[in-house]
Amino acid sequence: MRVAYSRISTAEQDDHGALETMRRQLEATGADEILLEIGSGKDDSERPQFRKLVEQVKQGLVTEILVPSQDRLYRNLGELMKFVETCRVYRVKVSDLNGRDLTCSTADGTLWTQLLGSLDQHRSGLYGEKTRKALEAARSMGFPARPRIPFGLRKVRDANGRFIAVELDPELSPLARARVDAFLKQGLGLTGVAKWIQRNQPEAYWVQQAQLRRWLVNPMLTGRLCWHKADQLGNFHHVDSEQTFPALVTDAEMEIIKSRVNDRTLTQGVKDQTRRMLSGIARCASCNGVLSHKVNAGRAKYLRCSNTRCRHNTKQVKLDVVFAALQVAFAKQATQVAEALRRPTVDPPGVSVLQAEIKTLETISGTEVLIQQKRTEIAALRGESASSVPLWALEILLSHPYFWVKLSDERLNDALRLVVASVPVQLGEKTADAKVTEVVFRTPGQQRCPVAPGELIPLRFTREQARVAFDDQKLDEALAALGLAA
Repeated sequence: MRVAYSRISTAEQDDHGALETMRRQLEATGADEILLEIGSGKDDSERPQFRKLVEQVKQGLVTEILVPSQDRLYRNLGELMKFVETCRVYRVKVSDLNGRDLTCSTADGTLWTQLLGSLDQHRSGLYGEKTRKALEAARSMGFPARPRIPFGLRKVRDANGRFIAVELDPELSPLARARVDAFLKQGLGLTGVAKWIQRNQPEAYWVQQAQLRRWLVNPMLTGRLCWHKADQLGNFHHVDSEQTFPALVTDAEMEIIKSRVNDRTLTQGVKDQTRRMLSGIARCASCNGVLSHKVNAGRAKYLRCSNTRCRHNTKQVKLDVVFAALQVAFAKQATQVAEALRRPTVDPPGVSVLQAEIKTLETISGTEVLIQQKRTEIAALRGESASSVPLWALEILLSHPYFWVKLSDERLNDALRLVVASVPVQLGEKTADAKVTEVVFRTPGQQRCPVAPGELIPLRFTREQARVAFDDQKLDEALAALGLAA
């Protein structure tokens, strides 16, 4: 498959149709697939289309990559050479539209690729220095100099083209406000809002997951200018104390937004999304990333590493291997784990955040309905909290072999999270090489239970067969006591 790829650095560059121009150029090459996006060439952290391209290369789906010019891949020499080397290993040809091949398989090819890459990196650095000096000069003259303005706002310029103020963008501010409302009022997390944008605002799709968090907490949304980025989380060294232009988000709403994005329990996907087997539990032993689900054409189920920076990216393990390891670990240490988990009742982590949000909302008129929703969420969290575990019920649950088939995938995942911190999976070059050697329990000190390969036993019943063939009153009572009845 021949894939054509290109990018631009900022959304402002697309105002003059830069992406559409690139699309027409790449369509003329006759490529089977065209990937276009907006993102910096310094790295690939905010370039999902490029990461998709890398994954396709590693899966052996790509035979040739076409780019308008070498700097569309990277303006970072080190990252560029890593990518070219990856393409060499997988025998993928990389060419630009000038007819030059990017390669490191020959001395001349390596020289020209490194030389042009160094020039691209140098040019990018010079442009950054020039921009910083121009901004500092403008600020010293009293102008509100900013290199970029967040989505929903726009720059106001005088007759000479100088940036003199900020205002709400009449076209984009309604879209931006709808995104804020989706986060605040619909109970969606960051991933949920990103998916909501894909469905409801495809024409303004460029603000996505990696950018969304920084955009939501940007002080400029409250009508204040800010300078000198402090980190990659959206914090700044200097923020004006006074509002100098119309706000998209109130100060009270910004406090709620910050508390929510900093609480991971409230920002993990769509609120009512169904969890699948072992979601968030099985992890790659190399990068500690959560393994994602994959079902092949034959309906066999796998878990695989999706971290593009991990050496085991796209490597996978059969779900049954992790499944069997958990059964063995529970059978070996059910009583010890249950005893360690018995502890006094405490509020789950999300309650304190919701209580802080209610306190803020009580100072704002017209938020009674939202306050009631928060109180309902608190009641649900307290009602479903697993911080107080009946010991007898947990012992039955952990040691019973048919615990695994009595519950739906979502309920089973809830039950596993009561006791399991993670299941590290050692991935290999082949699926058959993957193995699980231990299970880490959610006990004081993170108790680890070793699992030997010879202890893994095949399941004797499918989940569907066991639901019909087996009915145990004690197990049903234990599930009910833990709030996990099917």
